[in-house]
Amino acid sequence: MSYLTGPVSAEPSVTMTPACVDSNGPTAQTDVKPRMMGVILTIAACLIISTNLLVAAALLKLILRKSSQSWCFVLNLALADALVGVAITGLATENFTYVTRSQHNHTTADTLTNGTLLAKGKTRCLMQMAFVASPCTASIMSMLLISLDRYAAIKMPLRYSLLSGKATAVGSLLALWISSIVVGFLPVMVRQLQTEGYSGFCAFFSVIQEDRLQPPEADLPSSRSRLQDG
Repeated sequence: MSYLTGPVSAEPSVTMTPACVDSNGPTAQTDVKPRMMGVILTIAACLIISTNLLVAAALLKLILRKSSQSWCFVLNLALADALVGVAITGLATENFTYVTRSQHNHTTADTLTNGTLLAKGKTRCLMQMAFVASPCTASIMSMLLISLDRYAAIKMPLRYSLLSGKATAVGSLLALWISSIVVGFLPVMVRQLQTEGYSGFCAFFSVIQEDRLQPPEADLPSSRSRLQDG
């Protein structure tokens, strides 16, 4: 093996073997971030779920005493936020189990097995992102619905009393959740929105293409020149 180690000398030499180097140092440092993020997401999920369930319980008592369309929309907002907290628990579990899966993938020598695991992991990550995006969209649309309800009640009080009712509230909430589910699961159904590769760590832009969600900027120079000319 002299062509790898150089000329052999009579003096004893000390060579650095892989056992002498702490190979777990960089790995341990990179493993801290997913675990810390998992702890933060777990605490945030517990706070989000507990507070919104308390708000939902209080609103349910108010609705049972006096039925109101506005309170129903606020109750839907609290339930949507609680579902966001439930979906975050899946992301926290993903951060905790990422280290174990990455170590298992490094020790697995079969390329086909690793490719199959990454494909399954990408599908699982897409579903997790869909379950996060759907209640987030429902929460945003609930706030929009509450704003429209209050605007109609202030600007058109007579027509609002005629239009508001159980059928209007049920129809509005049904349309809200159907559209939220469609928006949340759109990357799962449309393959063009998905990324080509998957590193194994579940994040939003690791499975969904970022450039597909951004508006095109091709017309910005021409529009700016028009403004300057005007």
